[in-house]
Amino acid sequence: MADLTAPHVAGGGSSSPLSDLVRQGLALMGDSSAKRSTGDLEHLMIFFANQIIDEVRNHPYWDGVEVDYYTSSTEKRGIPDMVMVTGLAAKYATQQASQKAGALLSGPSGYYKTLNRKLWERRFTPGTAIELKPIEQTDGTVYETDLDRAAR
Repeated sequence: MADLTAPHVAGGGSSSPLSDLVRQGLALMGDSSAKRSTGDLEHLMIFFANQIIDEVRNHPYWDGVEVDYYTSSTEKRGIPDMVMVTGLAAKYATQQASQKAGALLSGPSGYYKTLNRKLWERRFTPGTAIELKPIEQTDGTVYETDLDRAAR
């Protein structure tokens, strides 16, 4: 349930319907008429939502669970709600050439940071430290680089 933005609307499910996520994304973007949206806007948001699904599928922290594309705004998917809300807002702001686009994409609570954080939390145990190991030091072998060769 931690992935839900509105658990009272989700009806006990693990994610909210796209139509609710769209309304939240439009409100985050600052669209004052988020309750009234046209069919054209709904189709645009389904397109953006499917782009987000592609980005999630290709993300290194994604657990590989298959996620189908949206075909209707009443459907739910197993992607954290906040990823969808921030993604929809950021993509809409970019499409509208809004000054808010930069902050919604990569600001402190922007789409990319939310995507990375939420997928990390789902894939790994909370509190797991990130450990980076250079490839050339994993088995003790040191590999020569172009810079090393050029220095000779």
